[in-house]
Amino acid sequence: MRKVSVLFLMIFFSANSIRAQFGLNTTLFSIKPVTAKVSYEKDGVVVGDLFKVFYEKDKSNGSTKDVKVGYVMAHKIGSSTIKNNKTSKVYDGNTPLTVFKKVGVRNVEKGMEIKKVKRNFISYGAEYSLQDNTFFSGPTVLASFKGATGTISLVIVSNLKFSTNTPITYNRITKNYDIKSWGSIGLRGEKILAFLNYFQVSGLVGFFGAPLSVDNIGKTSNNTEYAYGLLAPWYVYGGLKLSFNINPRIQFYVQDLYTANLVSGNWDIDYYGGAASSTSLESQLKDNLRFQANSISFGIRIR
Repeated sequence: MRKVSVLFLMIFFSANSIRAQFGLNTTLFSIKPVTAKVSYEKDGVVVGDLFKVFYEKDKSNGSTKDVKVGYVMAHKIGSSTIKNNKTSKVYDGNTPLTVFKKVGVRNVEKGMEIKKVKRNFISYGAEYSLQDNTFFSGPTVLASFKGATGTISLVIVSNLKFSTNTPITYNRITKNYDIKSWGSIGLRGEKILAFLNYFQVSGLVGFFGAPLSVDNIGKTSNNTEYAYGLLAPWYVYGGLKLSFNINPRIQFYVQDLYTANLVSGNWDIDYYGGAASSTSLESQLKDNLRFQANSISFGIRIR
């Protein structure tokens, strides 16, 4: 009895060691939709996990070789604990089915094997918008983290500028100024809504903070009395993203985002050079914050 138990444990740990080394491997359960008997709880599969599709082919010398067909990506996770809208509820025994979408693969057949491809937990990307006066003008960098039901991205935007709507008058000097932000940071959630082989459509929602400043208000070469303004509002945004997966690891996309103010706050104004405070300065700065709520940007993500 003891020998049987020891043998069982050796087989069990060897199987898990092989699986950990070579990755999760199983067969396709169906092709319309593409599903397999893998789950979040048992196999740790999450949205965005990539699997290679292949089949074995006999060689002339009697051995076999793996023939790669392409790749599929986990789209709706088989799980008894995670709520997935419209996910297939078909069960075989106690194993829920995960729904996959094709990424550069066409002729998939039931019974073909799939093998999980090792990918980094974090992917990186960059975006750029040519539009002026939006909170996503210019360059944006982001790091994306895979989650069980979608993707969360850390978004960092740098060197924003917002042109003033009307000149600011202070210390009897009227002049146009730029409202600047040297950086903003926020989070973005992404959920795939539709997947058509190479293309996918995702919904985006997020929030961010963007410290805004106006330097040297009313200062000239002949005037040392000036003011400095600082504002730290919070914004929410949402939109749609159209992606093109040129291969399993590189994605190009265009997205349309709409931004709305969440918390405005008040301008924190400091006065220098013995200048007296101005009751109208804060209202002038508030009136001059006229950014475009809609922003279209292009990006690339390396997964």
